[in-house]
Amino acid sequence: RYRLPIVVTINEDFSRLTEKDYAKAPVARLSTERLDLGDTKAGEPVTAEFTITNTGKSPLKIRRIYTTDPGIAIRCKATTIKPGKHAPVTITVTPPSDATLLNARITVITSDPLTPLQTLRLVATVH
Repeated sequence: RYRLPIVVTINEDFSRLTEKDYAKAPVARLSTERLDLGDTKAGEPVTAEFTITNTGKSPLKIRRIYTTDPGIAIRCKATTIKPGKHAPVTITVTPPSDATLLNARITVITSDPLTPLQTLRLVATVH
């Protein structure tokens, strides 16, 4: 017997947008593509933060921010980001005692029609 986790991501259908719609659409920018927590201790929570900025011309909706990795909590108070504004995302990691390395993937899904799904890597060495 094997346990095989399956993840399904459903994206919005932006196929009906016109060039004019794309010109005024929201644009999601993550402040980083990789967060390095450095050396961490097993069982001790570590907190990190990144931001999502809307550089577009319409409000950006945050559909979901998640990870399938255990021991990681993600908090973002904003569900919509106005043009020119940003929202902080806080990540709290409690590394398991049996881990030596943390290499997690954080997935951000937004209403940005050009990049609706973005990925951030979260890495650390666990002692």
